[in-house]
Amino acid sequence: SAISLNPDYIGIAVINGESVKPMLESAQQNGIKVIAFDTDYEGSTADSFVGASLDAQYHSGEQAADILVKQTGKTEGKVAMLTGSPDAENHKLFSGGFRDRIQSEYPGFEIVTEQADNDDKEKATQLTEAILAQYPDVDIIFGGDGSAGVGAGIALQAAIDTGRVEKDQVKISTYCLTADPQASLEAGQISAIIDYSPYYEGYYTVMSAAQEFFNGIELQGVDIPFGI
Repeated sequence: SAISLNPDYIGIAVINGESVKPMLESAQQNGIKVIAFDTDYEGSTADSFVGASLDAQYHSGEQAADILVKQTGKTEGKVAMLTGSPDAENHKLFSGGFRDRIQSEYPGFEIVTEQADNDDKEKATQLTEAILAQYPDVDIIFGGDGSAGVGAGIALQAAIDTGRVEKDQVKISTYCLTADPQASLEAGQISAIIDYSPYYEGYYTVMSAAQEFFNGIELQGVDIPFGI
């Protein structure tokens, strides 16, 4: 639909690289510049990319593992993972970095379950309710997308309120520095947000296109690092 409008630029956050690649190439064959943002993928044909590199996306999972283990104050424990959408390139990298870090650096921590929440807060809540019922002594829940940790935090709070889980027992991370995760962090339902500012993804996507269109400055990639 966007290609049919014949714009000068298309900005796209890619979910599945292989499925969208032919469309990106079709746009470019029609003289449309493609700026990928938020999610990069192997073999991308986009004219530029704004966001975190593939390596940085993987490393962000390692960052999540490090901060969550540190927050537990323990040398052993149980870990559950909410892995986002199975086809989302960035979610696979986030979860891969977390999984590998736990297994290589924290052998005392066991990953007891991995569940795909499909970046859906309600599903993440339901999955976490089931996880807490099966593993009431879980120490860490990794949220591999912007909704997972928020949903997990809702389920955790309910379990704390009913006395099924101890307060401060479970440490939860999530992605995306947006309103819902920030509110969950401030309420103490989650303990870490891993992200770069999504605002700047959109800002630099538009600004790089405008700089080329108006001022003839060639499209440039913009690397945005993750933080905790």
